[in-house]
This record gives sequence, structure tokens and C-alpha cells, in this order.
Amino acid sequence: MSQMRKDPFTDTWVIFAQARHGRPREFSCITKKQSTRLCPFCPGNEKETTQTIWQNHPDHTWNIRVFENLYPIVDQSPEITEKESFYAQKCGKGHHEVIVDTPDHNDRIENFTVEHLAELFSVLAQRMRNIAKSPESAYIQVFKNNGPMAGMSLVHSHWQLISLPVIPERISHLAEKAEGNCLFCEMLAYEQDKKIRMIQENENFAALCPYASSFPYETAFYSKRHVPSFIDFSEKELRDLAALMLPILQKTAELSKDGCSYNICFFEQPKGRDFHWHAAIYPRLNGIAGLECATGTMVNYILPEEAAEYFRK
Repeated sequence: MSQMRKDPFTDTWVIFAQARHGRPREFSCITKKQSTRLCPFCPGNEKETTQTIWQNHPDHTWNIRVFENLYPIVDQSPEITEKESFYAQKCGKGHHEVIVDTPDHNDRIENFTVEHLAELFSVLAQRMRNIAKSPESAYIQVFKNNGPMAGMSLVHSHWQLISLPVIPERISHLAEKAEGNCLFCEMLAYEQDKKIRMIQENENFAALCPYASSFPYETAFYSKRHVPSFIDFSEKELRDLAALMLPILQKTAELSKDGCSYNICFFEQPKGRDFHWHAAIYPRLNGIAGLECATGTMVNYILPEEAAEYFRK
């Protein structure tokens, strides 16, 4: 059976086609892991990256380290001098940082302790707070690519932080839903009452599978209070988020016998706008195909009610 659900925050439709789960696959993703000797993110290889911005211990003994991306998406380039009259253009001016979250080349985030994950969140908040001071920073995106299907280019676990000089259209649209009578607050109250898509909650956060999930086994994490930015959370709140997210990361990793590829994305307050902070984990169990590319309509083969039941077990 197929059904369509409309995402109340993006106003886009998602098709739930459960019959797609059993389709044959003749292709496999084969990856070759880089030698630890050559890994620029391992302790002892600090000179292989750009200069250290921040680390919690001296070289060779750190377990969290921050530096500028050697291959940045945005940078501090000068303004564009030659512009085309028909199109809108802007210099891609911003910051692109890498946050290495473990010194162990083969470690994975689902194996972290709650304390280490909370410390990592504190570092992310600190870097966001610093970059938000830049006048060209209109929006800050924090994300983690885990696995080859999620766009991960180096095996060593890490996060990325990018500041953009414009507010992306999708983020601006989400901000509209948080302004006035916050739709995120209303949705969270509804889901807490229904409980069918709720996974778990604690004092400060709730985890659920969104009603119109774009990806199979997609999960989302919402602050229970209306907090616009990640930098506004207390250390206690960051620890609560870590404690809630960690077991769900462990269950996400188990979705594939070879280790599930997934993206973690933080949804942050755009500059000058109200917002309701939240995060999502997007498992990459199937690719984006022609229908999705052409129409923007995502196809998901697992209903969120079934996904939530998997995570609650």
C-alpha cells in the first residue's frame, strides 16, 4: 500500500511505498579504507591539516580537535568583481571548520560515552558562538557525515561546521513556522499526547520519528522549551541531549550489517529570526533517484510508526 503525507514544516509531500523495501539490488557500494598511517585526523599527523583552532589537550593527547577545512565550501575570498546581469550572485564568504571528535581512527560516535558526547556538544556550541560574531554569518550549519553513502570522504570520525552569508530558503521557511504560535511546540505537544511516533524523552528533550519522514528510520530531536539556538543550551541540557541521542545512534548503526551510513544535522536559528532548535538523523539506506531529483518528492519505505517501534525496543 502507498500513501502520501505532507510535512507541515516544509509543505512538501513524502510518498510512503512499503512495497519498495523488497526490490532487488544488483549493485553494491565497495569502499577502500585509507591507512591509519596516512590519516590527517589522527594524533601525530596534526601538520597534515590546517592550523589548530582549538583542542582540549596538547598535541598527541587531545580527544577533540578543531581546525579549518583544507577543502572549504566557503572561505574568506574577496567580493566578486565581475557579475552577470541576469543572475543574482554573492561571494561565498564564511567559515568551514572540521571538528574531530575522537583520536581513535576506528572509533565511532555510537561507541562514545555520554560524557564525551556532551563534551563534544559543548565544543560545537563554543565554536558556533565564536563564528556567530562574524558579520557575514547569516546561518550556521552543523552536520556529521557517517559512512560512504552519507558523503563521508575520510574514515576518521568528524563533524563539520559551516557559516553561510545567506539564509537558505528551506531554513527561512522553517523559521516562519517557529514565529508567532510555534508549530514545532504544537507538534511536540501533539506527539507527546499520541505517543505512536515518540521514541523516548527526558527532562529537556524528546526524540521521535517525524510524521512525514523523508528517509527510512529518520529520527528527530526537539528541545522541550522554545530555544532558538544550540548556543543557548546549558551544560545540563547538552548532557540530556547526549544521553537521549546516544542509544538511538546505536540502534541506527545496527540498521545495516556493514554499519549504517547516516547524516546528523542540526537546525539552527537564522540570524535575526526566531526559531525552535532541533536535530535529525537521516539513515542513508536507499539512494536519491530520478523521481526525488525531478520533483523534490521523497520516497520512504518505512512508516514512522514502525520506525519508532524499532527504536523503542
